[in-house]
Amino acid sequence: MNSADIKSANKHMLKPGTKAPYFSLKDIYGVHRTLADYKGKKLMISFYRYAACTFCNLRIAELRKVYPELATHNIEFLAFFQSPTEKILEYAGSRKPPFPIFPDPNQEVYKLYGVEQSSRLKYILGVLNIPKLLKSFKNGAHWGDTDGDSFLIPADFLVNENQIVQTAYYGKDISDHLPVNDIRKFVGTS
Repeated sequence: MNSADIKSANKHMLKPGTKAPYFSLKDIYGVHRTLADYKGKKLMISFYRYAACTFCNLRIAELRKVYPELATHNIEFLAFFQSPTEKILEYAGSRKPPFPIFPDPNQEVYKLYGVEQSSRLKYILGVLNIPKLLKSFKNGAHWGDTDGDSFLIPADFLVNENQIVQTAYYGKDISDHLPVNDIRKFVGTS
């Protein structure tokens, strides 16, 4: 990425205090959902790389574990993958997370939220995160089909009941997501 590309990408990044961009699409089970469906609830909207990504599947497993605790505090998790439905069902969706997962192979919602489209350096930094890589394999992850942009960097957004972005977290590398304790603080449990 050259400096003009970085400036252009940063220009589209969401800032706290802005209205969460509207979306309307079907989840992996064919249920049509919109951002408006979640008015009055806190949200964590997460963007992942592709369905077979080891780091992404580790994060989905982590969120599955904390979901029962956090869901009692009026928060919903929404997950987006740049993979088609069938790949998500094969990998990230195979463990039946208790929250909606959306296929966005054309990255339309990714663009609305300013998710970084490509970074070779951040890819390398993530792959070099050996402890997290080993943890993902211990959790049952494996190298799978790459059905999207391997260099896409994850992002997480905490959105309040009025659909205003409270936290816009753009990953530092391909393995980086908003810490769970930040989500706990957002819902008032820590």
